[in-house]
Amino acid sequence: MSPNIDRPQVERVDPDGDDTATVTLTGRDLHYRVRVVVTSTGPQVAELSIINTKPGRVLTQSDLDRIPLHTLAVAVRHATSPITWAEIDRKLTWADLPADLTWDDLAKPGVLPRADDTPRMGRPPLSDHHLTEVAELVRRAQREGQSGRTIIASRWEVSISTADRWLREARKRGLLD
Repeated sequence: MSPNIDRPQVERVDPDGDDTATVTLTGRDLHYRVRVVVTSTGPQVAELSIINTKPGRVLTQSDLDRIPLHTLAVAVRHATSPITWAEIDRKLTWADLPADLTWDDLAKPGVLPRADDTPRMGRPPLSDHHLTEVAELVRRAQREGQSGRTIIASRWEVSISTADRWLREARKRGLLD
């Protein structure tokens, strides 16, 4: 007997709102409307409604015993909100992410480092990668006779004071003259 023979497969997930969806499992005539909450151990089922798709059929204890709560919780969680920033390493900055990263990638295990329990204090550190990109953009702007700080602020949608802080840090690290 195959080890996956009893493992239910998610056929379809229809989101109904924040943290709520209706889940259809392959080969089952029951559908499940599920609301999840995220805990420190992952998504958990907070509410469950069973939708019978066969008129006249009654629920049995066996039907209830076969409800795969964890499978339902994970399916709803991924369909309604692939990942939250609280689950990502707090020291991670946008500049540390690959340029071709998509929101769908965020839901894949191992793509991003997971958060530890250390509370975030202050601003995240500026990575060398980010500051190198800032320095290159400033040099290009200067060659074209434009203001580096304005270009930086526009490129990353940050304030001029943040752009100035990045420029100071890039100079401090020797990435700019």
